[in-house]
Amino acid sequence: EEEEEEEEEEEEEEEEEEEEEEEEEEEEDEDEAEAAAAAAAAAAAAAAAAAAAAAAAAAAAAAAAAGGGGGGGGGGGGEKEEEEEEEEEEEEEEEEEEEEEEEEDEDEAEAAAAAAAAAAAAAAAAAAAAAAAAAAAAAGGGGGGGGGGEKEKKKKKKKKKKKKKKKKKKKKKKKKKKKKKKTVSYVTDRSHEWVLT
Repeated sequence: EEEEEEEEEEEEEEEEEEEEEEEEEEEEDEDEAEAAAAAAAAAAAAAAAAAAAAAAAAAAAAAAAAGGGGGGGGGGGGEKEEEEEEEEEEEEEEEEEEEEEEEEDEDEAEAAAAAAAAAAAAAAAAAAAAAAAAAAAAAGGGGGGGGGGEKEKKKKKKKKKKKKKKKKKKKKKKKKKKKKKKTVSYVTDRSHEWVLT
């Protein structure tokens, strides 16, 4: 009887071990599925950012061609295209924000969302630069007729780019200070004594 009880206990232990192994395998499968989903979401976000950059570049080329054609009508067409670009960028940003909110629930997906956000920011910066170049080209070829609309566009863009311009100005000031120190270190001529004061 004791031997039979021992055999039963051993069988129960073996069954428990098998159940634990099955649970571990299921957990590993779930982790792999989550990692794959996070990678797919990151790839989709990167593809969307690349598509936005390509669309912005194509629209910028079209706006530049319209501006080069001459006349106020060409400038107006460029303005409409740029406004449409801005609306498309806003919609894409909203979609990316929703995707990021969904990905925040998973720990592994947070890193992928950060990378996607960085790629989107870079694409948005490139699109803004392309739009500014297109506006300059349209302003050059558009003539006097489209002048009023171009000023409105420039005001809108200035509002968005104020922060970036402030940062650039600070960097330039620092560089100028360094240059002044260098000039003081090697100036020995009497004709340049005013620099020392």
